[in-house]
Order: sequence, then structure tokens, then C-alpha cells
Amino acid sequence: LWLRPFWRDMKQIEAAAERIGSGQMEAQLTLDNRSTVYPIGQAFDRMSGKISNLIQQQDRLMQDIAHEIRTPLARLRYRVALLLNRDEETLFSADIDHVEQLVNELLFKASIDTHGTEEPIAAKFSIEHFLNDCVHQAQTDAPDTIEWQIRIHATHAQCHGDAHLLARALSNLLNNAKKFARQHIDVIFEQTAEQYIISVADDGDGIPEEHRAQIFQAFYRLDQSRNRETGGYGLGLAIVESIAQAHQGNAYVTTSQYGGACFQIAWPITLNNAS
Repeated sequence: LWLRPFWRDMKQIEAAAERIGSGQMEAQLTLDNRSTVYPIGQAFDRMSGKISNLIQQQDRLMQDIAHEIRTPLARLRYRVALLLNRDEETLFSADIDHVEQLVNELLFKASIDTHGTEEPIAAKFSIEHFLNDCVHQAQTDAPDTIEWQIRIHATHAQCHGDAHLLARALSNLLNNAKKFARQHIDVIFEQTAEQYIISVADDGDGIPEEHRAQIFQAFYRLDQSRNRETGGYGLGLAIVESIAQAHQGNAYVTTSQYGGACFQIAWPITLNNAS
């Protein structure tokens, strides 16, 4: 009987910590001031308040940086439009578009890292429609020589997660695969007893094992010359990892059955639905 109030208050602290960990920074404790853990609760509320302020400051900083970058870019775009040489105008405009898109990608990744998913991560969606839509979109500008295959190994037709963000992650993996695949891209969905797994396997050159731990870092380059040829902003895989972590999961890369790369996103079936 003596331990019951203590246990109740500790469970309240645990629940608040879970909410804050999932991005609900407004979570506050309502402990009785006679509680033995009341000082802990007060310190917890001060800590969550400071974290919330830091996140708000980071958001403002990112938005301010984006604004400060976009303002001179807008002036540059106006001046480029006045150029008489149309070839030079096209080249300058492409560079400006590249910088603007890079800013958008950075803001998108910062938003996921800070706030997590936009929709409840326990929401259900049809995995078959999800995979078909993503693959169909990726096929629009892919080489005709690539053979696409979708395989589903699951006991249920639906899975849990933020379909919008997961579609972004899968699209990033598919766009990456079609740059390096020669003839095969396989998209596989698996459901184990504990987690969902989406795999994108290709028959390209693959990722050397010594680079696999760093490949999901922002702006990490395997081969500078290859990245210049294939384009990109160096944030695609970093965004994939951020989306996986927002679903309490992970992203990783192995070797595919074709000898190329096999990128995977795995997240738990039982999610703490808080974001």
C-alpha cells in the first residue's frame, strides 16, 4: 500500500518521458506536491521546457537560414533572366534550382529529425497499393532495360506507419537504385513476428562493406565522380534513415541476391503511437 502512490507517480513520469521522446514536447507532469518524487517531477518539467525551447530555436534558425539563402537566390534569378546569352541563363538557372532544392531537402530532414512523423505512426494503409504506386512513379523515367519485381511476404494486407513519409523513403531508395541498376530492381515487403521490412535490391555495383556504416550520413560520398554523373543532393539516404528512426526503426544496406546493393527499412509492428 505504501508503494502504490510511488509506483503510480513513477508510471506518470514514464508516460511523460515516452510522449516527449515521440515529439510531444508539451507533456507536463501533474504530481502532488506531497509526492516523494515531486522534486524529480519538477526537474523533469524544467528539462522538457528547456528541450522544447531548444527545438523552437532550431526551427526558427532553420527557417531564418532558408529565408536568408532564398533572398539572394531570388535576386540572382532576376539578374540571370536579364542575360542576353540564353545558354548561360540556362546553366545559371539550373545551379539556382539545385541550391533551392537543397535548402528544401535540408528543411525536410530537419523537420523529421525534430518533430517525427506528420500522421499517427499506428495508422493503417494497404501495402500492395503503396508498393505499386511507388514503383509505378519510379518507372516513369527509368531505363527500359530494367526489370521490376514486387514481392509481398506478409500475413496481412495492411501495415502500420506514416504512408506519406514511408513513400518518400521508398521513392528515395528506388530513385537511387535505378541510377545504378543494370537489369533488375526487386521491391520486397516482409512481415516477421516483430517488424515490417521493405527491401530494394538491385544488380548494380553495390556498396562496399567499409562504407555501409557511413552511407546514411548527410552528404557522404562514395565516389565524387560518380555523384557528379548521377546528380543528387547527398541527402536522400540520410532522409531515409530519419524516416525509419521516426518510425522507431532503422535503415541499413546489405548485398542483394544479384551482387548489388540491398537497402532495407525496418520498423516494429508494435509502435508507440505518439507522433
